[in-house]
Amino acid sequence: MILKKRILYVEDDKDWQQDIQDSISSLGYILHFASSTKEAMDLLRKNTYHVALLDKRLNENDVTNEQGLELAHIISGMNEETNIIVYTSHGEKDDLREAFRKIKVWDFIDKAKPLSEIIKAIREAGEDAEARFNRPLRRMPFESLNITKSVLNKFLTTVDAKDSPKITGENLDVFAKYMLSGYHPLLVDKSEARLLKVLQFTVLQIRFWSKALGAPIATWIGKHDDMMSLIEKTISDHRLKETFGINSMISERLIYEPIPTLGGAVFELNNTDIEEFASQIAIRS
Repeated sequence: MILKKRILYVEDDKDWQQDIQDSISSLGYILHFASSTKEAMDLLRKNTYHVALLDKRLNENDVTNEQGLELAHIISGMNEETNIIVYTSHGEKDDLREAFRKIKVWDFIDKAKPLSEIIKAIREAGEDAEARFNRPLRRMPFESLNITKSVLNKFLTTVDAKDSPKITGENLDVFAKYMLSGYHPLLVDKSEARLLKVLQFTVLQIRFWSKALGAPIATWIGKHDDMMSLIEKTISDHRLKETFGINSMISERLIYEPIPTLGGAVFELNNTDIEEFASQIAIRS
């Protein structure tokens, strides 16, 4: 899955918000506004961004206000590959470079510059971040799948096939990485992964909050042929989706040559709150 570029714009001036929105709408980016640090933190908890456009002061009338600086340190510390662009006032650039020396800032832009230069910086920063966002997911820590030994053993017994290579926990780790590579950063479910009986088939369900989507997802993994049948069924069976709390299918993975006996699908989840997931990032890249 290729993630649409996302921009977080932290600015309390509605006129500036409108100017930026009008200017980048043609780029096809997703633009989220925050007027305060609190609003920005709420968005950052649920979403990941290619670019964060910050003003050092969120209250221009308060010369001591440095909320933008504080927020930049938080975003940098999240290690989500977000490129940070900082607004400056005339003559502030050198001072700001010193203030931000401990974190990586993509660019400093004077607010007096033409809007076209600001948009150019956003576009270039977004393209740079996109290259890193689309890197293949590295090996997934198995503990992030939150599977108990009992559930794992039952699942491995279910998918075991005499005429195919034996599936192991390590194989499952590799397949899950393959399934989820387009959805990180991921927040791990506070509840354990579980086995579901869907029609006559057994599937392993692992839930995450995908910050790439800003939404909860459920990963179903099972026997390749079983998943083929289930995917076909879930396309048209609305009652089945309602029963298991899933929405539309986002992607399917039915062919993965190193592990041909496994198949899987990723669904959006209904009626699932972010509070059901751990606050720390489980998997970034």
